[in-house]
Amino acid sequence: MFRAAAEPNTRVAARGAAAIFAGEAAILLAVGLLYRSDLGDGRVVLPAVSVATALLLYAQAGRVGWRTLQWALAAGTLLVSVHAWRVENEPNLSGEMLYVWLGLYAAYFFSPRQAAAQLAGMAAAYLGVLLATAPVEAVPARWLTLVGILFPAAGLLRAMRDGVTRLIDRLYDAALTDTLTGLKNRLALDQ
Repeated sequence: MFRAAAEPNTRVAARGAAAIFAGEAAILLAVGLLYRSDLGDGRVVLPAVSVATALLLYAQAGRVGWRTLQWALAAGTLLVSVHAWRVENEPNLSGEMLYVWLGLYAAYFFSPRQAAAQLAGMAAAYLGVLLATAPVEAVPARWLTLVGILFPAAGLLRAMRDGVTRLIDRLYDAALTDTLTGLKNRLALDQ
């Protein structure tokens, strides 16, 4: 029997990932321009990698599988971590907030177990960046702030997505069932 497509497919997920990488590139480039007028010192490398990844994911959206998207998100975490490490002395939160984008993407498109693994990877990567760049006394507060935003937001988004999926499933079943008798209707028989 035909079933309504409540779950996102890889084409939609790949295009969503492409949008995240394009947004990441724009933010990394803007941060690079705000704090340095020249784009030397490798400041264009991370945005260029992000743009290339965005273009590749968008162009191959119909062929990309879930495993590739998981690796792409892990690569995004690495790019954000490298950026956060490079700009340790500049007053911005772009690195930290880009983790949130990636975390919300993982919560929406991946299974709960896969999303938890991605979120744990992001938390560990950010902790590594902080340990390498921040004063020791600042590490716990900064790390807990990011984790305290990232994990509840991801959990809330996942709960909302699951609720919408259940609602679509219930509406689909209701469209195929006669309300008076509880039996399948003509539409269900046709399918």
